[in-house]
Amino acid sequence: MSIKRALPLLLILLAPVPTMAGNLYPMECGDLRRGNHNLNPSPLTNPLKVSWVTPPCADLGRPVVTNPIILSDRVVEAFQKGVRCFDRTTGARLWTWTCDTRTELWNSPCYDAGRDRLYVGCYNGDTLALDPQTGNVLWYFPHQSNNFPGQYSSPLLAGGKLYVGNGGFGLLCLDPDTRTVLWNFDFTTYFAAAYQNPICTPAYDNGIIYLTTTSGDLFSLDALNGSVNW
Repeated sequence: MSIKRALPLLLILLAPVPTMAGNLYPMECGDLRRGNHNLNPSPLTNPLKVSWVTPPCADLGRPVVTNPIILSDRVVEAFQKGVRCFDRTTGARLWTWTCDTRTELWNSPCYDAGRDRLYVGCYNGDTLALDPQTGNVLWYFPHQSNNFPGQYSSPLLAGGKLYVGNGGFGLLCLDPDTRTVLWNFDFTTYFAAAYQNPICTPAYDNGIIYLTTTSGDLFSLDALNGSVNW
């Protein structure tokens, strides 16, 4: 089967089903360190049982190569051309958001439990917030450059701040309420030469953001001001 062909989303539960309160898997790789600690230790036991399977999602293109976002009552899956939300218990489709025709998605959203929002990063560097109950757009933040080589990162929410890619030009720190740019780490400014490179999803630990690009550059940034540690 071609990778371009849309695939069904399959959710596998175990018997007995464990009690999972809250938001089990709110971001890519589960937690800020991207270490899947939310699944360790795992409550799952054999035998596996299929609870539900969604139909193919041909209208949104292929699923992105990452994990779904699992909330207390719903599952959110990103596709090439949008985001779809399913009921966690029944698999029923709750809503669909389709992205702008100028861009597409390459990564999963990030959930903000305090504000009850999903943050979505688009391939062209745009960032937007969705209502997880309805899929409606709450706000939209355009990328800050006229050209872009592509954006692969998922937004990072840490310490009440939102860290998003800028279409291959670096990393922005935003206030999630006002969308004010608190700081901007710009590749060209740092290297004192023209430089563009899509970033991968950053990780966060103890006030430090670890940022890598698709060509393998690795940066350690101070999360408060964006200064480079190394």
